[in-house]
Amino acid sequence: MLVIDDDEIARQAISDLLHNGGYAVHPLASPIGATQIIATQGIAAAVIDLNMPIMSGDRFIALIRTWDRIRDLPVVLISGEATETVREAAMHLPGVAVVTKAQMNEQLVATVGKAADDKLTV
Repeated sequence: MLVIDDDEIARQAISDLLHNGGYAVHPLASPIGATQIIATQGIAAAVIDLNMPIMSGDRFIALIRTWDRIRDLPVVLISGEATETVREAAMHLPGVAVVTKAQMNEQLVATVGKAADDKLTV
């Protein structure tokens, strides 16, 4: 499981939730180097923050959707923004689930699991 979030505290909290949910986690502070990790580490899914300074999460997801090798990677877009804002950002991105940071304790592990399961059954 790849986690990309520029906020160290949020990245650690997300990583802890996923680790406790049974996932091996590869945390990154930015999308730089993420495609290499996706390609070489057998990443099954990714949790990507919407608001990051180098490249926004939705822009990074749009970028990986153009690459044949990783275009079908299940992704959960996460943000501290309101649910509507996150959903709007993900509307133009195929196969992207959304979770707000306010709801991540209750929803993140299940949402990641569903996103990965949906990919396996398609």
